[in-house]
Amino acid sequence: MRSKSQRIRDAALGWFAYAVITFYWLPPVILFAASLWKESRYYTPLLPYFNPIWVGPAVLTFFGSGLLTVLPQLLFEIIVRPDFAAYYIFRWLGNVPVSHPITLTHWKPRVITLLSLKVLLRLVYGPPSSQDSGRPTAETEVESGADVDPAVVEREVRGPRMEKFLIPPLLFPARTTHTRFFPEKHSFAYSYFYVGIPIGWRGRSGIALSADVEELPLSKREFGWFDVNSANYLNRSSTTVSLESKLKAYLRSEGVKDEEWTFAYLCTAPRFLGYSFNPVSFWYIYGLNSELKWMLLEVNNTFDERRMYLLSADQESGSTNGTQAKFKKSWTKDFHVSPFNSRKGSYSLQAGDPYKPGKGMETAFDNTITLRSSKNETKLVARVFSEGQAIDPSAISNWQLFKFILGWFWVGFMTSPRIIFQAFKLFFLRKLHVWYRPEVLPTSLGRHATPEEKQLESYFAKHVKFMVERSQMSIEVLYVPPGDMGEKQTFVPQRLDKGADPELRLQIKILSPAFYSRYVHFAHATEAFNREGLCTDEKNRTVMLSRPEVLDALLQEDLKRPSIGKRYSALEKWRWDQLHKLRCAPPPVSYEEKEKAHVLPGFTVEDIRATRLSGLDRFVMERVPSDDASQYRAMVTKAFLAQRYAFGMSGLVSFADHLLCVTMTVAAYKVTAVMLASADVWFVPRDKSDLVLAVGGSLAGEGLVHIWNVIKGT
Repeated sequence: MRSKSQRIRDAALGWFAYAVITFYWLPPVILFAASLWKESRYYTPLLPYFNPIWVGPAVLTFFGSGLLTVLPQLLFEIIVRPDFAAYYIFRWLGNVPVSHPITLTHWKPRVITLLSLKVLLRLVYGPPSSQDSGRPTAETEVESGADVDPAVVEREVRGPRMEKFLIPPLLFPARTTHTRFFPEKHSFAYSYFYVGIPIGWRGRSGIALSADVEELPLSKREFGWFDVNSANYLNRSSTTVSLESKLKAYLRSEGVKDEEWTFAYLCTAPRFLGYSFNPVSFWYIYGLNSELKWMLLEVNNTFDERRMYLLSADQESGSTNGTQAKFKKSWTKDFHVSPFNSRKGSYSLQAGDPYKPGKGMETAFDNTITLRSSKNETKLVARVFSEGQAIDPSAISNWQLFKFILGWFWVGFMTSPRIIFQAFKLFFLRKLHVWYRPEVLPTSLGRHATPEEKQLESYFAKHVKFMVERSQMSIEVLYVPPGDMGEKQTFVPQRLDKGADPELRLQIKILSPAFYSRYVHFAHATEAFNREGLCTDEKNRTVMLSRPEVLDALLQEDLKRPSIGKRYSALEKWRWDQLHKLRCAPPPVSYEEKEKAHVLPGFTVEDIRATRLSGLDRFVMERVPSDDASQYRAMVTKAFLAQRYAFGMSGLVSFADHLLCVTMTVAAYKVTAVMLASADVWFVPRDKSDLVLAVGGSLAGEGLVHIWNVIKGT
């Protein structure tokens, strides 16, 4: 029978073998483990502060990150490890190592060497320099994608004004007022800050304002303190597109040709330190004679949804001498902005023309929006207008800019808190009725997708493509995902001759990214499309189908398709069985059905269909690479666990999983401590016992966490 010392020795050798197998692709880690043992007198003093075994991964992270992101990445890589919390919990439980003075003379040259190597590698492998040596040196830089006369370009780059544009880039100190008339009266007014951007201008004006900088070459990307990023405007895109290109594409989709307008000006709240929230942005679009011909109102709500209203000037606007004094327009409301207003009613706009020929510095804007109820009663009047003279960002001095930033930088950060504060007053003091958020209509843009929804979208798109390409029908399917999740795709069967006209056409348009996270909850695809798009209240709809009967036939074909007989291990089958057993209904919708099926007293309604994996599950299980299938299974299982046990919050499931890993790692530290204390281990000298405990406990904990992840399949 083996003694305790022999068992401990064998366990240690086993963990050493595990470390070699696990980290065979990281020789630096093995070398670092050897240095822990050889130079223990230098690592042992670190034990009261942190586990020295973290130094190895920290050094690798240090060299794998940028100069500006190195500290956040170092902290992230260490803190998110279960071993981080477990080590300090283990010490808190009473296992405090003996304190020794840190030998700074040993560590200083090593730290200096690491920093020097980092800087040297950054210089050697940094981004290539631009081939363009003719860098503009003026305060105002312009980049234009159009073919223009070189003399004009030179004037635009070097001159303090941009003669190409009717209105230059400007800063607008502003104010906004809101007055509610019924069902309860309520008013407020706040200072606000807008900037004006001529569409087509890219670059920086002074050091105060910039726009479309992401469109410039790397060598010319100079951001201003206030910045306008095209990614935050109009239709969302998975690629970087300029404001001008986005506006042209949107106007074309609305039937406005490029030759019908010559200039556009955007008044919006800018980004400051990368943050902005724009309740409404105003686009002024001018015709061939510099008359205000259209206005585009871009409305964003606090749910990250967006609606663009393109308004054209008509007789009621009353133009004089080709230039409109006032722009007036009314239109139907179809977008959810406030929880205290329904989606019914109408808006009217009265706006002043900011363009004053020959008086660029007198540019000002003044827009009033009136909300009327479905009974045509004035419900709310909101006004936003510039105060005082506009400021030229290219002419402002550094001291003036410093004072301006101090006076206005906080306004953007306070927009959301101000909205929440006023909502608090309306709900608790005025007792207003709350309207739940409906899903957006096809005319609006849904919120940004979560990382999980983006991944689920890729599996869904692959499944639709697979079904269509294997179909025996003469069919063409147009799949339209949300804007930030990729471009629309057209699928046709492989058997269909190239250029042949299909007999059936189907459009699947996803209105909200929530469709993907809800779709996986349904075992039957037909039921999913019925509940999410066909047989539900319009305010709950997340998908639109042009011809549901064609989709139904496509899904029936997929159900009849035989399995390919892929082999799985017993553990893999168990994981898919758990997904199957955990499947549950999606989160409840905001608006219940008006007409529910009548159930007689004493009777209940049950789903008598046989439970099974969904069509998407089977597709991923059989026809997707194993790593991707594991990712899908883990993601969907997590969603089911969240819906069943964590109020639909997947973050709670992640926290519970992390807590379990921390608990296992603490247990590993305790077991390692008990084993070291219960026997005289010949290869562990007394002066190295604390270090061996820290390293051994960490390795044992990592091993347990690894085993748990293998069981989960993550």
